[in-house]
Amino acid sequence: MAKSGAPGRQKHEAGSGQGEKPGPESIQRLKQKTRAITKRNRGRSYDIIAAGLKRYTDGDGWLNYYGIADARSIIDGLNGWIRRRLRMYIWKQWKKASKRFKSLMALGASRQKAWEWANTGKGYWRIAGSWILSTSITN
Repeated sequence: MAKSGAPGRQKHEAGSGQGEKPGPESIQRLKQKTRAITKRNRGRSYDIIAAGLKRYTDGDGWLNYYGIADARSIIDGLNGWIRRRLRMYIWKQWKKASKRFKSLMALGASRQKAWEWANTGKGYWRIAGSWILSTSITN
């Protein structure tokens, strides 16, 4: 059973005794702050958004604070979520099908697949999780 540990952390039973992991409130705060930084209607360049996220996660110490906890799987999951959020931001910036097509072609997608995905009507979040963006827009 999880018990309260240090602020924002929960104690839990680990394989070799007890460990600590981020509490659900801390994860929610991280996601809310990430949503605020990557808000799609802010009109900021990708570099500014990425720098803001890096400053929040690395600079302010969220990852440093929880990096010593037994939170590898939680941090990996959040990392994937943040990367998908960034892909969504890029897809939104490309706006028109012609820009999406040219950008996907430049990233190495085949002409056929680039045309199909550039003209899709699916939502930003769904496209951000698609194989075309996750293989084209990498770290």
